[in-house]
Amino acid sequence: MKDETKKSIGLALSGGGARGIAHIGVIQALEEANISIKAISGTSMGAFIGALYASGYSPKEMLDLFNKKHVKDLFHPKIKSHGLIKVALKENGLSNIFKAKTFEELELPLFISVSNITKGALEVVHHGEYLPYVIASCAIPVIFPSQIINDQCYVDGGLYDNLPAKSLLDSCASILGVHVNYNGERVIESGVKAVAERCFQLAIGSNVKDSVKHCNWLVEPKELRNYGTFAFLEKEEIFQIGYDYGKKVIKNKIIPDICT
Repeated sequence: MKDETKKSIGLALSGGGARGIAHIGVIQALEEANISIKAISGTSMGAFIGALYASGYSPKEMLDLFNKKHVKDLFHPKIKSHGLIKVALKENGLSNIFKAKTFEELELPLFISVSNITKGALEVVHHGEYLPYVIASCAIPVIFPSQIINDQCYVDGGLYDNLPAKSLLDSCASILGVHVNYNGERVIESGVKAVAERCFQLAIGSNVKDSVKHCNWLVEPKELRNYGTFAFLEKEEIFQIGYDYGKKVIKNKIIPDICT
């Protein structure tokens, strides 16, 4: 390669619930192409997947985690008096699945986007303990309880930035964005949860348009619109979609770019 800085690729991972499993497929495609990632940013499920990869999990290990009950329960909405995510963290030992405790101990730099609704502002966190912010970034409003950290109330980072590419601009020469919430036309099932999910996706669509401007390449599988936020039983299909789209973008866009 003529310019070694072109190897400096950052990976921005969007939120999207079960659709975020497609991120793992894209990472698998990157590894097979011997394309290394210098830093990762993530929102919601993208933060969860990003934290796993930055802490040393392989794509196969990440996919296998979604077969484990305590991980599936974390992302399956149930009404509990103290809130699902908080209970899952305490009862099922979620913290034990991560191979590091702080951002500084991770194998790759990680940036997590969270929405501070106390201040009414986006925060990008990359120092100190990361697990509380991973959980906060996954806290889809209404569906999951908000998280209190240092007397501040946090919810899903997608509220302000569902494709956190901007946070990688200072550390990476190029950015690959993976957006799993394609907002094209789709059939909407009746019911409060389905309508609320669709409304939230459409509401955050504008901030994704702004974020895409910071991406050199974009993976945005349209087929993922056919999968719901909690379609974890279809994880193998979702992984394959991400893998297939990732391979296409790598072959047709990334490799030609970095080899010129």
